[in-house]
Amino acid sequence: MYEVIEGQLTRITLPRVWDPNDPDNPEVFSNPTTLYVEGVQPSVMLRDIWMRLRYRLPDYVDCAKFFKLTVVEVDLDADSNNDGTIDPDDSSNGTDDIIEADDDRPGKILGVNDDYDEGKLDAAGSPLADLDDASPVSSDGAAMMLDDMVPCIAASLPPGDADAAITLTSTGGLVRVFAINPAAVPPYNQGEDWQLVPFGANLTGDYFLDGGAYYGWRWWIEGLAPGAGVLTLGYQGHGLTLEDEVRLTCTGSA
Repeated sequence: MYEVIEGQLTRITLPRVWDPNDPDNPEVFSNPTTLYVEGVQPSVMLRDIWMRLRYRLPDYVDCAKFFKLTVVEVDLDADSNNDGTIDPDDSSNGTDDIIEADDDRPGKILGVNDDYDEGKLDAAGSPLADLDDASPVSSDGAAMMLDDMVPCIAASLPPGDADAAITLTSTGGLVRVFAINPAAVPPYNQGEDWQLVPFGANLTGDYFLDGGAYYGWRWWIEGLAPGAGVLTLGYQGHGLTLEDEVRLTCTGSA
């Protein structure tokens, strides 16, 4: 929390006391004054932060006003430093998140999925490249072909915010994203075991609320064309617009 003291925005600790009779806190509370609250960690649940402003005169008046806060975070992560793991640390100490904000670095590097692992044929009976079929499943339905894709993690915190609109967007048309049911068993079917995550649509109900059709499913990114692009997870709600992004570079064949 911050307060303007002597013209400077100053970080303060709680409880903050304005008492002209206290030699350790001689500042006089100016009415009204403005305090600035900064979110540093996402809430565990909606409205889980309570704050109280208390006014007290010895032996005369003791009254208080309470209000609640929620710290919201939208988070999209990938293995941006290409070390084989996704670092969950989103602070400046994290090994992946700091790269996602750097325009001069490639971010997650993945290949274009132009091979024929799925064993499918086009209408003329010729082999069909995996990227030309919007399904991650082999031709016999017995295998989920994820070897040429890379995982990512998408989250909106705290969970259960039905009033927010969460969207996924992509630049350049370089990739698509699949959601895969971790409990899927063959034969694999769309809707039950996998789903193509739509760009630009509100994903909240299906993907981010407990009980949604694809809630808790794992996300995988498939490269479709060479180039550099950005995946962005956006949050709009309660007067807030938040975004988190991952940088992608698609190179050659998977």
